Amino acid sequence: ALTYPYPGAFTFYGACRLVIWSASPSAQVAGDATPGGVIALDAGSGVRVCTGGGDVLLERVQAASHPPAWADVWAAATGIEPGAVLGAPAAFPPWLYTGLRGPDRGFAYETNLAPA
Repeated sequence: ALTYPYPGAFTFYGACRLVIWSASPSAQVAGDATPGGVIALDAGSGVRVCTGGGDVLLERVQAASHPPAWADVWAAATGIEPGAVLGAPAAFPPWLYTGLRGPDRGFAYETNLAPA
C-alpha cells in the first residue's frame, strides 16, 4: 500500500470509496467476525476492522470528495456502528471500470474485493 501523495490503499463503505492513509495491526483479535467487519470504534484511536489474518486499526481515512479525517471521527459522523462491513460496493462505481473488462462486461482480472 502507498501513502500520500500516492493513491493509497482503499476499501468501500456502501458505494463510498474510502482511502486508508494510516492503519496498524491491532493488538486485539476478534475470533469470529466477518472479514471487513467493523469490530469497534475506539474513540481517540480509530476503527478496529477484522481482516482475513487478524484485526487492523484504521487510524486516518478519506471518504470520496472529503478531506482526510481521523477514522473514529469519520465513523461517528457517518453513523457507522460495530457490525457494519467495509469491502466491495453493492455495484461497482463507474470510475472503477477500465479497459480490462472482458466481453461479458465482467472483470478480466482477479481482485482482492470480496463478492457482495
